[in-house]
Amino acid sequence: MKNLTTMKCTQRRRLWWLAALVLLVSLTTPAATLTWNNPAGGNWSVATNWSPNQVPGAGDSALITLNGMYTVMVDGAITMGSLTLGGSSGQQILATSGNSLTLNEASSANAHSVV
Repeated sequence: MKNLTTMKCTQRRRLWWLAALVLLVSLTTPAATLTWNNPAGGNWSVATNWSPNQVPGAGDSALITLNGMYTVMVDGAITMGSLTLGGSSGQQILATSGNSLTLNEASSANAHSVV
């Protein structure tokens, strides 16, 4: 039977490896590409306006290319990877209303887009 000190060392070692694994997975998880899916427009920070249902974060790419006439409201300070704005028809408006939008990668505003 192991003594108490040996058991505590083994538990600490397991916890250390678990923490290292979690850190490794979080550092190697690829950035997501999220696509706007609400043809009526709406707030940036509403997860159901995006596919998959999550708000773009730092490192992610956002595509606001759904055809139609709508406005996407930036409703807070946003920092993210890249943005592609503008579909092939209609008018896709990105309104910041005094909020900041920081893009860390090359982005594009295509025909039919308004910022």
